[in-house]
Amino acid sequence: MCNAIPFVQLSVVMPVYNAEKYLSEAIESILQQSFEDFEFLIINDGSTDRSKDIVLQYDDPRIIYVENDSNMGLIATLNRGIKLARGLFLARMDADDISVKDRFAKQIAFLKNNPNYGLCGSTVRIIDGKGQRKKRVMLPITDTEIRTYSYFSSPLVHPTVMGYTHLFKSNLYSDDYKTAEDYELWVRLFECTCLYNLEDDLLFYRVHDFNVSKTDKDSGLDSSVRLLRRHLKCVIDEDIIDDFIAFVLMDAKELDVDSFFHKMLYEKIMKDNFFYYYFIKRWVGICIRNKSYLKIIDNVIFRKMPVKYFLMLLRLIPMTRTIV
Repeated sequence: MCNAIPFVQLSVVMPVYNAEKYLSEAIESILQQSFEDFEFLIINDGSTDRSKDIVLQYDDPRIIYVENDSNMGLIATLNRGIKLARGLFLARMDADDISVKDRFAKQIAFLKNNPNYGLCGSTVRIIDGKGQRKKRVMLPITDTEIRTYSYFSSPLVHPTVMGYTHLFKSNLYSDDYKTAEDYELWVRLFECTCLYNLEDDLLFYRVHDFNVSKTDKDSGLDSSVRLLRRHLKCVIDEDIIDDFIAFVLMDAKELDVDSFFHKMLYEKIMKDNFFYYYFIKRWVGICIRNKSYLKIIDNVIFRKMPVKYFLMLLRLIPMTRTIV
């Protein structure tokens, strides 16, 4: 199982930490792919459950089992997998998700047929802890849409991503953006390649009580806000963002709060960090429409998207495009 494969088209990197409940389904969804020329790097990050035993029960020469000496965390484990990868392409996989049978075949075909694109993800179908199918997650598709949406949230679902291995090796995940390490990487990759999301549902994305995004919300929010501020520097003047943050945190108390709407808005901004994050996005939309603050981006998608998502947030129109 630990024998190295001389050369493969694809390296699949899957970190594992105490994932025994869903691990078999994740592994089997990879081993049953219609595209078979891959190495499967399964990196055990110090699991204390039966994860190791579950991996070792599979007798498949494509599996390369690796153990960290101790629990290093997701980012260090991902970077270790990237450094070990030998394939032309690299695909991400999580130990609690399920890849559909033709996922690799479709993504490799896209990348080979579109040389300007170095990375692609896909839409996904949400499943719960029992495997029951829920909503479909719609995503920005084209490179322009992805770059535009990146000013509001992460535009790709992390475990759906496949790209050229050399891009990952030269752009390792950053320790400075815990739980938003993928978002930060996509932003960096804009400088050297185009990105795309296939419209096929190529992954069943499992949402359960132990998702990292649920267990470390505060850290994820902090990372996302810091990244958003950094990313926005090329679009609007930084002092405008600073002024608005000061307005929300301090000067909002001076607002006229006679109306129910303003009271609701003020209370949510002051008490709910996630609402505050999305309200900043709304403010950015206002700045973008004011030409005096516009530096680079000027397209229909960027002008319309902030209003649309703000209205969705307030439940004034149906939530039709959801981002994980």
